[in-house]
Amino acid sequence: GQYQLYGVRDAALLSNNGLVVANTGSEQLLFFDSAGAFVQAVGGRGEGPGEMRGLGQIHACADTLIAREMRRLSQFTDDGDFVQTLNILRQPSDETLVAQAVSADCGRILVLGARLPSPPFTHGDIARPLYTLFWQDKGGAQRDTLIVTRGAAGVVMEIMGMMVPHPLPWRSDPAWTATGDGGIVIGDGDSPELHFLNASGLTTQIVRWDTGPREVSDADHRLHERGREAFLRKYPDHGPLLPSLDEIPGVPTHIPALWKLLSDGSGRIWVQEYPRAAGGRPVEFKALARSEPSNWLVFEEDGALVGQLQFPANTEVLHIDGDRVVVVERDDLDVESVVVYRLQRSS
Repeated sequence: GQYQLYGVRDAALLSNNGLVVANTGSEQLLFFDSAGAFVQAVGGRGEGPGEMRGLGQIHACADTLIAREMRRLSQFTDDGDFVQTLNILRQPSDETLVAQAVSADCGRILVLGARLPSPPFTHGDIARPLYTLFWQDKGGAQRDTLIVTRGAAGVVMEIMGMMVPHPLPWRSDPAWTATGDGGIVIGDGDSPELHFLNASGLTTQIVRWDTGPREVSDADHRLHERGREAFLRKYPDHGPLLPSLDEIPGVPTHIPALWKLLSDGSGRIWVQEYPRAAGGRPVEFKALARSEPSNWLVFEEDGALVGQLQFPANTEVLHIDGDRVVVVERDDLDVESVVVYRLQRSS
């Protein structure tokens, strides 16, 4: 069969040592065997059973595979056979709900419920959404809340004639990852620390580390403007949605402490440092964010620091399973390759 990797969003290792890749360019799951040979493509763009729209992360456990989409999840066997569509419980109705993770046994879904600030707004106001993280069973009948917290700050600006919250550059987005015991680890970029929560939502420990100076510099400002210019060359009609720093009130003065969290299945937590090369907008300026190596800290489940790792530029870590790390690499032509590395731990 033929396939093309484009818009690789996630990957997961299967129980048979094969690999499945979430390929958003075709809205398909691509299956490979343990030798890396292509086996089959499953799904495709659409909203019918087994089809995908807004394909995101994927989760493998035993013989089950769950793919997260924009508004739902799809369950498959690890051979790629479609099993069922899983919907997210929509109550209360004023929440925007997005699936975040799946429990280790694939029996429950970790869901983010976001309540956005309500108008009226005044120019320069700081608005932060209210986030609720909760577990939901696959039938949608039960909701167990873990934590309620605030999302990243946005500043209210007049954009296209409307007063709306605008995402700040260098905003401190909270990040989280599920643990095997039904708990989560959550970090807030405002400070270099992780909160470990058990399945009841109780904090069991807080881990802190030193990041050194994190002040936003003039060089960071120049990176932002460079990224903005490149973005507007590609999307010239988006100027009102991406104002220059001079137009944004209350630009943050410090670089967030972290960007992404991953759990490796054995209890260790991986923390990606904020990609400073992104000029304050890792989501919008992805090419800038990938232009420098990414730095990671690894912590044991008891909070002890295991060590630090650095991955090359144009490499994005997707999935970690024990001593295997799955990454997507992009060359100068933006051609994507998925690679599995095996870690060698020092004694």
